[in-house]
Amino acid sequence: METDKKEPKCPKKELIGLFVAVILILILLSQIPFSTLYSTLTSVNPFYLLLGFCLYLTTYLLRALRFKVILENIGEKVRITDLLKVLFIHNMVNQILPARTGEISYIYLMEKRNLPVNKGISSLALARIFDLVGVTILFMFALIVLREMNPIFLRLFTIMLMVVGMALFSLLCLFIYKNKFIEKVESLTEMLRLHKFSVTKKALEKSEEAIEDLKIIKSKKVFIYSTLLSIGIWFTGILLTYLLLAQMDVMLSIWEVCLGSLVIVITSILPIHSFGGFGTTETIWASIYIALGVSKEMAIASGIGVHLIVFAYLLIIGVAGVVLMKIEGKEIFKKLRGSFY
Repeated sequence: METDKKEPKCPKKELIGLFVAVILILILLSQIPFSTLYSTLTSVNPFYLLLGFCLYLTTYLLRALRFKVILENIGEKVRITDLLKVLFIHNMVNQILPARTGEISYIYLMEKRNLPVNKGISSLALARIFDLVGVTILFMFALIVLREMNPIFLRLFTIMLMVVGMALFSLLCLFIYKNKFIEKVESLTEMLRLHKFSVTKKALEKSEEAIEDLKIIKSKKVFIYSTLLSIGIWFTGILLTYLLLAQMDVMLSIWEVCLGSLVIVITSILPIHSFGGFGTTETIWASIYIALGVSKEMAIASGIGVHLIVFAYLLIIGVAGVVLMKIEGKEIFKKLRGSFY
């Protein structure tokens, strides 16, 4: 009797993301001499590389503080050190996987630390809402400072306001019509005959609880603290970019860098985000910085250079997170073993 052999599934999304990244990078590299890229990368002083790493690490600390504020206000106490370990790994996974499919890693890692799934979903959703608020405030301020900017940025400003408005309106509707929303989802699962499965029932329960947690956004204390921390997170990242660009002899004002960086951040949430963001980030970067007056060669070279440096920071911190998690796992195992003897 023959047994059916299951062929290993091919991770199509990952392969497509990698293919897109390679093609775009090759196209960009064909536009500049290799000597330009080499000189751009080697022009960064090692001291500023270290300073840049410290700035990048600071963004993790600010993110951990923001999650602590959010989690404590939905009834969960988590240590900063635990949050940092989770965020070290989560951010690496999220940035490497295409279309930001790595977001779920936060929920998974926090569940391993005894955080209920619904709390993981709601805290992540709230963090992303405050990211949107922080990015919008900085983006608007940069446009106000740079009044004589290219009209393309004014159009982006309008789009940004529309996106934020729609997001806040959707959130308001979710709060007001929570019960109706859950009823619609339940009727949809019944129509698709999914309501019989225990997984579906559990998912609905967790979603309802998560929506309830989102109401803490109405707290002035949570809103102010989380918004200030979000502005700090993104502005620290902008300072890092400004520092590296200055080392590469791309002389732009901090607000021009702010504008360019935030456009890239906004587009990174779209499903066009490739493997590790390579190719797509540099293409958008080049378009934005050429519009800001940077030459095509330097826009492409600086885009690749900054991305490579930041990606190296990402990997170093991500690997450190994995190592810390493993060490912690061994220590817990030793304590458990010691309790039996």
